[in-house]
Amino acid sequence: RVLLTLRHPEKEVYPNTWENSGGAVKAGETSLEAAQRELAEETGIQVAPEELVFLGSEGREGAYVDCYLVHKDVSLFDLALQEGETSDARWATPYEVEKACEDGTMARPVARRWYQMRDKILAEIKKGEQK
Repeated sequence: RVLLTLRHPEKEVYPNTWENSGGAVKAGETSLEAAQRELAEETGIQVAPEELVFLGSEGREGAYVDCYLVHKDVSLFDLALQEGETSDARWATPYEVEKACEDGTMARPVARRWYQMRDKILAEIKKGEQK
């Protein structure tokens, strides 16, 4: 399953749409460090650098987006959602993620990355199921 978080209704861009944790790199920080920090800030999930699997980069207008995946068994009850950023969370099957991308309930940039990296994501999910 894939952890989705719901963007807070007061977010200026894509309010009340589903997404994955993410954000900007701070000065002096690597993308790996930023991925760890953003995941912890938005969900309370702590991960070691070696737990993150690099999926790839996407270049877009004035920015690069590095995408990571982590295999972690976490209960929704153990999440600590960041006030003003995330208002809900759910575990979704790849089919449910696909449906959210198609029906517009997934934030558009996240849906675009899902389609771009779907094969890598599904391969990683399968690896995690085999552990």
